[in-house]
Amino acid sequence: MSCGLRAGRILAPLLFLNACKAHGAGTGNNPGVDWRAFHETTLIRMAESSLDLKDTSAEITLPPAPELNLGLSTAIKSRRSRRELSEEGISLEELSALVYYAIGITGESEGHPLRAAPSAGALYPTELIVAAHSVEGLEPGLYRYEPEKHCLVFYRKGNTRHALAGIALNQAHAGRGACAIIISSKVTRTTGKYAQRGYRYAMIDAGAVCENIYLAAEALGLGTVAIGAFGDSALASLLGLGEDELPLLIMPVGKYAM
Repeated sequence: MSCGLRAGRILAPLLFLNACKAHGAGTGNNPGVDWRAFHETTLIRMAESSLDLKDTSAEITLPPAPELNLGLSTAIKSRRSRRELSEEGISLEELSALVYYAIGITGESEGHPLRAAPSAGALYPTELIVAAHSVEGLEPGLYRYEPEKHCLVFYRKGNTRHALAGIALNQAHAGRGACAIIISSKVTRTTGKYAQRGYRYAMIDAGAVCENIYLAAEALGLGTVAIGAFGDSALASLLGLGEDELPLLIMPVGKYAM
């Protein structure tokens, strides 16, 4: 175990304990502890992006997601975090597969839709936003995935490649690839039912979606990496997120750089 990992395991509980004390709350399973207190201690603060994006509105129906033929055991064993991505484009069909196998609707039970990833209480707080750079048939900009229609809603026009790299603390690979899939969470969907415990459930939900994207990318012969270090308010501003939606991960996706 590395010293950094050991320090992180010690620091996180201390941060939460300090947040609890600052809010006058005790420790343990105390419903009075506000999940936002812990969340605030984890924020990375930086200047917001000055990128001038043009608001727009259009709905793009995605093609059916293709079947993924790579065996599950092979996909799991070959899955890696891949940072060396080219700027070569990917097809709309490949993007369709990535978002569908992440959180798409895969069936129905008693009139209720079933999705590719589990969610506590079937509340589905996890959202996907696609920052398209070079995707066939898509103008560069920001798109929100709607699982119910299996479509993308185009809502901001502009190239975000360099802005994402800067917001991710100048990690160049955040702006590589053909697109970036940003995982966000509308946490209050879950805390509304499960109170403070719902914050933990929402994070678990997002982790399941993240792994689905990794495995789908591997099956498609694409690379990706989960990036959790970024300026929170800067990314939220770039994406146009409301106060009820938290950005959690940036996942650039693309073909391997030769």
